[in-house]
Order: sequence, then C-alpha cells, then structure tokens
Amino acid sequence: MNSTDIRCKDACPALPESLVRLRYFFGKRLGVADLRDEQSYHRSKQRLHNHHAHGSGVMCGLGLSRFDSGTDGSAVIRVAAGAALDSCGREVIVGHAQCIDLAAWFARRREQAEAAGETFPPAGSVDEENLIAICVAVRYRECETTPESAPRDPCACDTGGCEFGRVEEGFELAVLLADEAQPYRTRLRFPPLEELAEIIGQASDAGDLLERLAEAQTATCPQAREPDWVLLGCLGLKLAVDHSEVQALVAEQAWSPPTETLLSTAAIQELLALLLVGVMKTGDSKTIDAELYVAGEAGDTVLRVIPQAPIVEDSVSKSPFQVRRLVPGQGWVRSQHMQTRCVGEADPPFLELGFDTGFLEPGGRYRLTTTAGSHPIVDEELRPLCIERSFEIPETEDGEPQPVILFPPN
Repeated sequence: MNSTDIRCKDACPALPESLVRLRYFFGKRLGVADLRDEQSYHRSKQRLHNHHAHGSGVMCGLGLSRFDSGTDGSAVIRVAAGAALDSCGREVIVGHAQCIDLAAWFARRREQAEAAGETFPPAGSVDEENLIAICVAVRYRECETTPESAPRDPCACDTGGCEFGRVEEGFELAVLLADEAQPYRTRLRFPPLEELAEIIGQASDAGDLLERLAEAQTATCPQAREPDWVLLGCLGLKLAVDHSEVQALVAEQAWSPPTETLLSTAAIQELLALLLVGVMKTGDSKTIDAELYVAGEAGDTVLRVIPQAPIVEDSVSKSPFQVRRLVPGQGWVRSQHMQTRCVGEADPPFLELGFDTGFLEPGGRYRLTTTAGSHPIVDEELRPLCIERSFEIPETEDGEPQPVILFPPN
C-alpha cells in the first residue's frame, strides 16, 4: 500500500459500541483530538442512520449509456451524475457525468496480467461468441487534500513542515469482471427478502404481521461489506477472435440495471397511498363488470358475485378470491375459512363465497380481490376477472339482498 492509499483510506465502521460526543464548558481547551472526535460523532450518527434506516443502493442518477464519440466501434460508456448509499451508510456522490474507455481498461488489465505472468481475460470468462461480461461499480473514497504549512510541535522531535488541511469526500469508479462483481450482486435487504416473504405468507392479520416482523428485526443487525462497491449495471464486450482487444459494445438493450436502488420516502408514500385506495392492478388482467350482493338476512355469511360474463366452472377451484375485513387497530384481516361455489345453472350465473358466521356484518368495510395467478372467470376473449375494490355491506330491508356495485356496466 502506497502513501496515496493510506491518505485515501476510510474504513467501513462496524456497529459502534457507543457514541461519545464532546461536552463543552467555559475554559475547555480544544485540541486536534477533540475536533476529530466532534467530526467522528456526527459522521458515525449519519452513517448509522443511513445504513440501518435506508440500506444501500442508487438513490438517483448513475445510469449507464453509450458515449457517442463519433468513432466507429467506440467502446466508451457514460456514467450519469448521481448519488448512492453504500452498505456502510456513506454517501457516494458523483457530481458530474463520467466517461470510461473500456478498450483502454481492457488493454491496461491485459498488460498488468502479462507483467504478473497471468492470462487475461481469465479462462472461462469469454463465451463461444467472443463476448465477455463486465460490470461498472462505484464506491466511496475520501482523500486528504489542500496542503498547508504546519508549525513545529514543541513537544515533538520533528521540524514541522506540511500537512493536508482538508478531506475531500469523493468516489471511485471501477470496471469489474462478472466473477469479480459476484459478491456485490446480492441485494442487502434486512430482513432478507426470502424471510420477509415467509413472514408475510404466514401472517394472519396486521397485528400478527407486525409481531413477526419485530422478531426478525430484533434477531440481529445487518453487516456492511468491505470493500463495498455499488453496482451500476453490467454489459457485454465483443472481443477480437484472439481475445487481444475490444471490438465493440453489445446492444444497450442487453445491459442489466443496478442490482440495488433506493426509493425516496415521498415515492414510497405515494405507492402506499395508491395501494390502499385500490388503484393499482397487477399483471395484464382486464377488469370485467361485476356486481356484488349480500345474500339473505342481515349479517348472513354469503356473498354473491354476479359477473357480466360467462363463468367457467373449472376455473373457480381452490377459492380464487380473498376477502378482508377492516378491523380498527389491526388493519385488513383475512377470512380464515372461505369456500367458493359456482352456480352456473342460475340466470344469471353467479359465484357464491361462504365465510364463518359473523365475518360479514352490515356496515362493515371489506376488500375483495382476486388471488395472484388465479383466473376464476373468463369471457370470449379469455380475459381473467381482476377485482381489487373496497366495499361496504349495506343494511338490508325485509331480508332482501342489497346490491353493492363494484364496476358500473358499460
């Protein structure tokens, strides 16, 4: 490690045992150690917040694109200005667009390998079409800068001289082979996505979900990666037949996006609002008009869904719907026991959904959705019925069912 590496090194902090801040009083003498501790306190607090509250990934910008230099066969890419957080909680800011000459990078790596008695590109990294996969990454890098004269320390043996008076918080771009980038392809999610999916699948209601999430959240703390690269995307290079040089970039349509991105709080709030009001739909399903009736006396346990399209009875197996009731303090609680019956001989035909006694109550707020991957009803164009609407069960009069219009007729 040379002096430049030492001057630019910034270790990735682990979870601190404690945070200590200065306590000021009149007459307190401040030295270099005190001022360093003051900076360290605020840096550690911010990084701790970033790491555990937000995670790591691209916050904005840093997209990859082909740089048109006007030369045929150019292998220069452009990295847009942007910002990211690494797994240590450090802000990585690229204030201006950057360009990377991949042909020059390849030539330099080849020279370095030859000087070390190695082969580049490594065996197995180039496919039968002479394509090699690479990834572009960025990481935090800070360097001491702005030399200043330093007076002699009266308690030291040196004669004084020069010290760096500033620290520039910058970045470092790198091009990595696919195997070198593999450790950074894993999304750092806490709790991990697989564990979250299992928790959501096992939760019976909102209260149970929060309890399960709390158990996973309090089990451990996520660790940072060192060294820490944030992948900005991966692409392919077309090499010469003898693998001695780069001939061209592959088409941009084949480039993969960043492995990690971070949405802003404002964007997450808007997405949650859309989900709560039932505006968002999943998949390419097209909505078919349907009416929902409460059958029988007030508080009965049956719902009837009368679609404006033919019913295919074989597609109604295994309860293709989910019905949830809004319970104050718990959120949308799912019915634990629900049965679906297709009454195709009726005019008009309908679906009958049965529940536990007391689940459906007049004045209650409910949510009816089709389950993921199910296609309960289709019309002549084989369009699945896609329902995602909230409704309220009205009071009934003289035992007559009262309609709840989910979708107005065309």
